[in-house]
Amino acid sequence: MLGLVDLDRFKEVNDGLGHSAGDDLLRRVSRRLADHLPAESMAGRLGGDEFAVVVPTASVAELAELPGTLGADLVALSREPYDVDGLVLHAPTCVGTTGHDADGHPASGCATRLLRRADAALYDAKRHGATAVTYDATRHVDTSGRITLVEELRAAVESDQLVLWYQPQVDIASRRTIGVEALVRWQHPTRGLLAPAEFLALAEMHALMGPLTERVLTEAVRQGAAWRRAGTPLRVSVNLSASNLSDTQLPARVAALLAEHRLPASALVLEVTETVLMTEPDAGLVVVRALAELGVAISIDDFGTGYSSLTYLRDLPVTELKLDRSFTADLLTDPRTTAIVHGTIELAHRLGLRVVAEGVETPTTLAHLARLQCDESQGYLHSRPVPAHAIAPWLATGTTPPVTQPA
Repeated sequence: MLGLVDLDRFKEVNDGLGHSAGDDLLRRVSRRLADHLPAESMAGRLGGDEFAVVVPTASVAELAELPGTLGADLVALSREPYDVDGLVLHAPTCVGTTGHDADGHPASGCATRLLRRADAALYDAKRHGATAVTYDATRHVDTSGRITLVEELRAAVESDQLVLWYQPQVDIASRRTIGVEALVRWQHPTRGLLAPAEFLALAEMHALMGPLTERVLTEAVRQGAAWRRAGTPLRVSVNLSASNLSDTQLPARVAALLAEHRLPASALVLEVTETVLMTEPDAGLVVVRALAELGVAISIDDFGTGYSSLTYLRDLPVTELKLDRSFTADLLTDPRTTAIVHGTIELAHRLGLRVVAEGVETPTTLAHLARLQCDESQGYLHSRPVPAHAIAPWLATGTTPPVTQPA
């Protein structure tokens, strides 16, 4: 019987209280697992904030019942708080469990098979917000490819395989390009250029989003400074994730990056979605306010798709709203959408905010946005995301050289 245990919020402890506190928490989790498991069981840390638990079974009947029981027991065990440096910390867990099948598979591959199945169950638990899930062959797929991809992504974050492409943002009134959004791609050594949808969810799930965002921020700030030295002062936008907003040290690192590359804080825009803000509301508000105090512009991305838009406009030092592409797509065909977009633009302007419309694909849509006095436009009408070297031709001629887009 195998159980994989993943600690929720470990990154928040590690970043907020320091690595010493994080290491202490990991030791206490290990000790608690070892002290409460049945006799002859084993527990060990696989890496990061993930642990493995191996429990022997005595009968087929026990094998059928134990995975669910083990998962529930491990979750219950994690509900008791931990004392770390005098602080009371909670470290809730997600658990994926599976049992050995006597179906004639080779003994040499048994451990790998168990690991893949437990990982599939754990992935399911985390994806659906559950606490414990037992592997079910009828609905869980083999995750060998995903496990491999996660390890490759871990190596990619530590090397130079992550690259940035940039999509221009155009001032609607003057048709002048005044900014770009930095979008990460993975230059995989064998699979080619991978789009964010193929790896960002894995990065968030396996505690890689922090170092990944660090890479993106560093390169975006460096590139923005390089364009500025070349006489092209473009504003650069970078997306933040939920784990980034729980990182209380992020503002200090952003300040250091801006100073190192001599980029004005006003030239950097950090985008957060309403959904991300709701994931870590208290910590997120603190981090966002600290970033705004640096002079960095804060943008609410995908505006209108969350649940607390007006609350965040009131409480946060926001500079920009990005209209979700779902509104842009229906702007010409749905009067209700037109009314919502018009009202949002008017409200934003009364609050002193600029509005960027995403997903603009036709001249007619752009003309309608101009009539509604939207400030900026971003979308395939102007340009697809392109590598940094293609931005200069775009600025000079309004066209970009042919580039290979990720699938």
